[in-house]
Amino acid sequence: MKSIAPRYAQNAVSQKDRDSAKASRETANANLRQAKINLGYCDVVSPISGYTSQETLTVGNLVNNNTLLTTVNKTDPMFVNFSISGVDHMRRQALAAQGRLSQPAKNAYTATLRLVDGAEYPNEGNMDFFNSLVDPDTGVIKARVSFPNSSNMLLPGQYVRIRLNGDVLTNALVVPQKCIASTNQATLVMVVDADGKVSPRPVKIITPVGDDYLLEGGLQDGERIVLEGLVKARPGATVRVVENASSTPQSGAVKPMGASGAGSPPENTQTISKDGSEAATPTDGTTAPSSSN
Repeated sequence: MKSIAPRYAQNAVSQKDRDSAKASRETANANLRQAKINLGYCDVVSPISGYTSQETLTVGNLVNNNTLLTTVNKTDPMFVNFSISGVDHMRRQALAAQGRLSQPAKNAYTATLRLVDGAEYPNEGNMDFFNSLVDPDTGVIKARVSFPNSSNMLLPGQYVRIRLNGDVLTNALVVPQKCIASTNQATLVMVVDADGKVSPRPVKIITPVGDDYLLEGGLQDGERIVLEGLVKARPGATVRVVENASSTPQSGAVKPMGASGAGSPPENTQTISKDGSEAATPTDGTTAPSSSN
């Protein structure tokens, strides 16, 4: 084009030759731009920071736009995906409507994590996603918690157990787990009435809370239940409470009437009280895989 332009000005070449040369130059420039774009595809940049897994191809392999080279895992923060039963969610909503359950605003739940070997993860997480619908296939609501993971203690694909903290249930009914007797027909506790007689009482367990069970009804404020010696506390048996100087005012000991004090260790009882009591109701025991985004 540089040689034709001066000659065209001197009428040494025709306009057709000038236009043809100009078109050839523009085509060459377009091909150059396309070649630079194609060359840029050879430099693959990850959109996130993290650690790569095993490479799927080696140097010299032919690739195209859909070829998987490797997988990049973002590990800090680490996201733990889990689910909550739709039935449990409805139960909590009903308790909240009754004024018995206090929930954090905007689902601002905190979470603790237990590793597969039983060790507690040192960092606390926060729930950053709670789905707005129930999965019609599984009946659960998907949620996610993010945990700081600068030490890389958590790995993608790992299974862990999480506990959500934030719900507070007023007038909670909590009894030690060792007070519960399970049969094929029902879950029971042994209640000691004012006359010292033992009778079974069906109860409904909501969820474990540490070494206790959170119950839904079945017991009344002030009732006494057998804490130890549950095997010997037969329905209809008459027992007497033996106060222990070291026990709290809400506890004591009972043993069957007529039994010798030396040969039969007393059963302990616990008095149920709900006045002003509160209990956190965490979601515990959920097994969830950790993931990376």
